Amino acid sequence: ITTTSGEAIKVPTFTAFGTASFISEGSAFAESDPTSSSVELKAYKAGRLLQVSDELIMDTGFDIESYLAQELGVSVGIAIASALDGTNAGSTAVQGAFSTATSVGATGTASGGAPEVKDLLKLFYSVNERYRSNGSWLMNSATLEHLTALNDTQGRSILLPSLSGDSPTTLLGRPVYTSSSVASYGSGVSSVL
Repeated sequence: ITTTSGEAIKVPTFTAFGTASFISEGSAFAESDPTSSSVELKAYKAGRLLQVSDELIMDTGFDIESYLAQELGVSVGIAIASALDGTNAGSTAVQGAFSTATSVGATGTASGGAPEVKDLLKLFYSVNERYRSNGSWLMNSATLEHLTALNDTQGRSILLPSLSGDSPTTLLGRPVYTSSSVASYGSGVSSVL
């Protein structure tokens, strides 16, 4: 999306859907509109300034320009991932996925705030069934490690580990992704999205 001067763009969202009903023939339907809201997308830049002397470029015995370009790209990628996966409220950078985690994240109920099976099930089934089948999980590696020890009531692991690099580990049939930007579980911390 290109804007003329970096102004914010309002995108409509729906917070509730209308409902259909059965009525007798010849009767009028009652109005049932979806509830709408909007999200404001703001423009931000992510980058870094890098200064290198001509002497360093000319005297280096390997392709330092390619190395520095790759290192610069990685640092920008890490900054973007950190903002998107984090708790930033959207005032100085993009709004992070966990900034609204009070309504969408799993806060553990076990000792030390660790998520339990019931917490994950509650979060999983809180997602509308239309979207649940396409959902994914996001957490950090420490939380994922904790989940490897969790079992269902029949003693089976709730995680299905990846058997190849082509498919991710799954939790309740949905892929699990990790990011170091996501907070580790703790008391009152939403650690799973």
